[in-house]
Amino acid sequence: MARAEVIGASDARPASHWPPLLLILVVAALLRVAALDKPLYIDEIVTITVANQPIDRMAAVMRQIDASPALYPLLLHGWMLVSHADAWVRLLSALCGWLAVVALFGLTARAFGRHVALAATAIMAISPGHVEYAQYVRSYSLFTLLVTLQIWAFVVWMDPRPDTRRSLVLIVLAALTTALLYTHYLSLLLLPVEGLFVLWRFQRAWSEVARWTLAMAIAGALFLPGVPLLLHNVRVDALRNVDRAAPPPVYRLVPNMISELSVGAQVLGFGESTTRRLTLGAAAVIFSSLWLAGAVVAWRRHRVMGLLLTAAAWAPLLFYVASGRRLVALRFFLPFMAGYLAMLGLGLASLPRRRAMLASVALVVVCAVPLWRFTTQYEWSYDHRHVAEAIASRWQPGDVLLFVHPYEAFYYRWYLGPTVPMIGMVFTALDDQPGYVIKPPPITFERARERVTQASATHRRLWVIGQSTRAFASDAREEARVLEWMDETYVKVDDLGALTGADPVVRLYAARGATP
Repeated sequence: MARAEVIGASDARPASHWPPLLLILVVAALLRVAALDKPLYIDEIVTITVANQPIDRMAAVMRQIDASPALYPLLLHGWMLVSHADAWVRLLSALCGWLAVVALFGLTARAFGRHVALAATAIMAISPGHVEYAQYVRSYSLFTLLVTLQIWAFVVWMDPRPDTRRSLVLIVLAALTTALLYTHYLSLLLLPVEGLFVLWRFQRAWSEVARWTLAMAIAGALFLPGVPLLLHNVRVDALRNVDRAAPPPVYRLVPNMISELSVGAQVLGFGESTTRRLTLGAAAVIFSSLWLAGAVVAWRRHRVMGLLLTAAAWAPLLFYVASGRRLVALRFFLPFMAGYLAMLGLGLASLPRRRAMLASVALVVVCAVPLWRFTTQYEWSYDHRHVAEAIASRWQPGDVLLFVHPYEAFYYRWYLGPTVPMIGMVFTALDDQPGYVIKPPPITFERARERVTQASATHRRLWVIGQSTRAFASDAREEARVLEWMDETYVKVDDLGALTGADPVVRLYAARGATP
């Protein structure tokens, strides 16, 4: 592979790149901490519940509620030793997201030069998808960071400079690959891409192929403790995949994914439908045009590097869709987009100055629309903290919390502490949970009535927390039946629906014969 040539005369003066780079990193940091105190989404509280367990109990709880790999929960467990404040918990993801911006500069500078790296890094800094998932308490921002670092190490090993210690780079590559496997299982989709490039690049140097294979084998051996959970996840996902709706046809899926990978998931960043369509349409045109410009430059000057980064970005998505998986979500593929961003940076840096300025303004505008709504208006869920504070202020001995959706209990365990009694109308999460449940079964009137009756025999007052449409609500009709029956059977003492907009219902009942 021919070493990537530096683009732009300013690369000869490394110091000149520091001021714009520092400005970009400051903007990236500010955007990634702008909305850390949003209410937690149900997936986030599941991760927090796992990470909040004692180390010796984490594996068992993970098998019950979250079959994701263990690295992020372990890091979060240590992170939460400092504070349990929601903003602090989210800050770990924000830090990983910010470090991913730094890593992208290193990768792109190594591939195409620092001038291009500045453009790519600036695009990632304001990318709504990367900003949004850098404030999400799941593994996606760590996944993005590790993918970017791993591809960077792979590029360095594939295209060494005279002072490169390739054996050390290979060790780093093995370590990063191991970390990737323990972060997200979809990282497996990146390895065939790199393997094909190794076979092509070293088709006459089989010793190099053997070294890379050994490094990947070491990563695989280190991942052996995670294989049982991986196999369990594969089995469960295969069963769930049968019940999922089929994704849209390819002619709709591809432009949708390109738009979302450019300006973020539609459900996160947009409100009014016309604004959404205009923004997504403009993003598809602007980002696609920049990528095509970058592809042309790469084909002329950096052909192999361009092919590698393009394949690293898009092949995992193609592998995944071809496998028949029906859940095609932005968050799965955003981490692979380091190569896509590098090509965007190459396209932007290759434009004449005036066109580059116009393209930059257009990028800022289309990114600003979803970013503004996300940071100022959008909420992942209703604010459980306010409800928990209201319950705590009204709490009396003999009270119990009853949950329509069993995983709602995780929020109130987080905010109210471990001593508050909690019972699920379907099952009680973690305590009598029927094995691994990633999506609890729907409520039924008969089962809920039985559980409520049992609770009323041992508790004086019953707090009922309904199911939210923003957190996988299962059966609104059955919930309505249960609430109607409780209205007829018990004395309603209080209603906190104003704190949730009645989504979900939050009510307090006095058990029969008890004093309200």
